[in-house]
Amino acid sequence: MGGLEEVLVISRKCLQGFDRFVQWSEASSIVTCARNNFEWLPRIEAENSKDWVQPIPCALIRNHTYEYCVFRRVRQSRLDLHARISLVVGGHVDKHPKCESFASYLISTLRRELQEELGIEDVTRARPIGLVIDSLSVSASRHIAFVCEIDFSGPLKVQAPEEFSSRSKFSGNFFAPSELRQFNTKFDPWSLVLFEDYIGSRYSKRTARQIKMPYVLDE
Repeated sequence: MGGLEEVLVISRKCLQGFDRFVQWSEASSIVTCARNNFEWLPRIEAENSKDWVQPIPCALIRNHTYEYCVFRRVRQSRLDLHARISLVVGGHVDKHPKCESFASYLISTLRRELQEELGIEDVTRARPIGLVIDSLSVSASRHIAFVCEIDFSGPLKVQAPEEFSSRSKFSGNFFAPSELRQFNTKFDPWSLVLFEDYIGSRYSKRTARQIKMPYVLDE
């Protein structure tokens, strides 16, 4: 389709003043704004927009012993994801005739991504934990992660070679929060924020960030 397929977008104004990890209990204003201010844009247009951002439903997978699953991203990806270690699985939201609400689109997309990328069809427990917002630049902020924590203890096998490396010794394996420190310099941007602000706040210090592009754009 060459980027002409339409994806879900929300107004950038919904994210004004927010950065890094926003706990779900503190994200009500963003969620309410998103529900009332979402549209559909061709993906190529969304990827270059200064007014709209793309919500990406993501799964953070945890087993019954409170270990977290990681994945090695492939090298043929954008620079900030190139061969990085990721804690999340997710994807863009496409139109679907059975979905009507903003929430139903996110849930449907998350289930699709888990099934397509990992073969997970039955999720026993999923709960929203928060949003990850990267406001370092306009480019970084064009996607916002809506993160759900998924309880899953079965074996995981990568089924999306275009996204994750199936050859990596890390992909599909679980690590305790203290063990995740070894990936501190290898995480992709969203995973680093999740580790520092949610999973391993007691084990790590926040990475210094220099905001290059303010969220409040000129009218």
